[in-house]
Amino acid sequence: MQVVATSLLLTVLAGPLVAAERSFHMGFTPFPYDFTDAAQIDTYDRIASHADLIAHHLDTGVPWPEAARRSAYPKLVEDEIARRVSRSPAGHRVYLALTPISTLRDGVALYWSDAGPVTPPPPWNRRDFSSPQLRKAYLNYCLDMIDRFEPDYMAYGVEVDILAQNDPEAFEKFVRMARKVYRKLKRKHPALPIFLTFTLGQPFDWDQRRAVMERLLPYSDVLAISTYPYLAAGVDGDPANIPADWFLRLAEVADAKPIAIAETGYAAETLVFETLDWTVPGKASWQNRFLKSLLRDSQSLGAEFVIWFVVVDYDRSWEIMEAAGVPELFKAWRDTGLFDERLRPRKALRTWDKWLRRDRVPHPVGPDL
Repeated sequence: MQVVATSLLLTVLAGPLVAAERSFHMGFTPFPYDFTDAAQIDTYDRIASHADLIAHHLDTGVPWPEAARRSAYPKLVEDEIARRVSRSPAGHRVYLALTPISTLRDGVALYWSDAGPVTPPPPWNRRDFSSPQLRKAYLNYCLDMIDRFEPDYMAYGVEVDILAQNDPEAFEKFVRMARKVYRKLKRKHPALPIFLTFTLGQPFDWDQRRAVMERLLPYSDVLAISTYPYLAAGVDGDPANIPADWFLRLAEVADAKPIAIAETGYAAETLVFETLDWTVPGKASWQNRFLKSLLRDSQSLGAEFVIWFVVVDYDRSWEIMEAAGVPELFKAWRDTGLFDERLRPRKALRTWDKWLRRDRVPHPVGPDL
C-alpha cells in the first residue's frame, strides 16, 4: 500500500482534480452557538440548508443502569434524543456516533444522568471495559439508539487511539470489548456501516496511530478519522505547514475499506489559551485554504462522508461553559464555524456550498486510484 499511497500523493500534487461530482456526503453536528432554543433551531436550519447529512455526536456519557435494565433513560437524556430525532432535516443522511469511552478518552464514559455527565453510581463506578455487565449495557444502548435514530452510519467508539495513549491497560480491555460489541451489532444490522473512529494528530506519532488503526480495523467497516490540524505541533495555525499527505496517508491503512472524515474543522480566528499559555494563530483565509485541500483530498480518497463539526462559532456557548467551570481546552473549536459568532458567512462557506452543489457519485469502495 505504500507504493499506492505514494502514487496517489503524486497525482494530487500534480494539480487539483477537475470534477463536477463528489464521492462524499457533507454534514455538521448540531452543536449550538448558544444554548437558547432559538439558537438550537437555527443551527438545525443551517444544517438543512448547507448539508446533506447530520451528525449526532453523543459522547458525554452513557445511561449505564437504565441501558442495562432496558428501561427509560433519565428525562434529560430522553428529551435530548427526542429533540435531535424530531429536528433532523428530512432527507438528510444520519451519522450516529456513540462511545463507551470518556470525553477525555482516559477510561469508561461517565453516567449520562438528569444532572448531566456524572460519576456512575455503584456498582457501575467499579466496572471497566472487561465487565460483561458494562458490555451488555452498552450493547443494549447501541441497539436502542440505532432503533431511535435509524442511522445510515454508526460509530460505536470515538477517538479510540487516544485511549491507547492515555491508558494502555484500559485500551487492551476495550479491544476485547469492541470485538464482541461489533460482532453482535453486525448480526442485528448487517447492512449498516458500523465502525470506530481514530485521530490524525501529531505527524510524529503516525506509526503508533497506524498500528492502533490496523489492529481495530477488523471490527470497523469504515476507516473514520477525527482531525483538527491547526492544533498540531509545527503547524502554528497556517495550513501551509500541514504535511501534504495528512489525509492521503490513510490509503496506506484503509486498503479496501471506505474512508470517512468523522470530525474536522479549522480555526478562522486566533485562539488564546490563558491557562495553558498557548496561542494558536488563525485567519479566515487559512480556514478556507484548509477546507479546499480537505475536500480535494477527500474526493481523491473516495471518502464516504465529511463532517465539519461546528456550523457557527460558539462564542456565546463558550461563555456559559467557561462560567460553569468547563476546562479551557474545550474552546479550542470555538472559532471553527463556517459562520462567525455574528452569524456572518465566512469565505469557506462558499467553498463548502460549491462542493455541496456537486452531484454525489459514491466510489464503489476505497480510494480512487
